[in-house]
Amino acid sequence: MLSPQGQLPKRFSSSAMLAPYSFWGLGIGLEQTLTDTYFWHWGDNGAFKCFIMVSVTRKEGIIYFTNGSNGLDFADELVRQTIGGQHPAFGFLGINWQEEVKKRGKKE
Repeated sequence: MLSPQGQLPKRFSSSAMLAPYSFWGLGIGLEQTLTDTYFWHWGDNGAFKCFIMVSVTRKEGIIYFTNGSNGLDFADELVRQTIGGQHPAFGFLGINWQEEVKKRGKKE
């Protein structure tokens, strides 16, 4: 499950460029750095969203579930505040909390 099976593209809907150190395991995303391996997965069922990311080396992670259609918009910020680090999974999923805040500020 935690062994790379194939490399991920930089974006979910693209296959043109591959993201370095980002892979599919068996049903779960993997990120490998010099010091750690992370596994992650997300769920998107209409108005219900969820996300999980775990540091294999430190044995710590975050799992959260939302009941709002914007529930994944802040996944990168929650991970930053809990397990830390920069993670290419969010670019792959198109999640950027700061950009979402800017967009919503312009609408008001």
